[in-house]
Amino acid sequence: MMSSEHKLAAEFGMARMTVNRAMRELATQRVLCEFAGQGPLSPIPVTGLR
Repeated sequence: MMSSEHKLAAEFGMARMTVNRAMRELATQRVLCEFAGQGPLSPIPVTGLR
């Protein structure tokens, strides 16, 4: 599971809504899968980011 929007926004120094929009776009492109109550999940392992 990925970090919360708040944590990602703080880590990358951007607004939470920017992170939210990016995560929605990634879900639209099926890079992320969103499940109610669990948050976004990557369908494949994500390593080496940042």
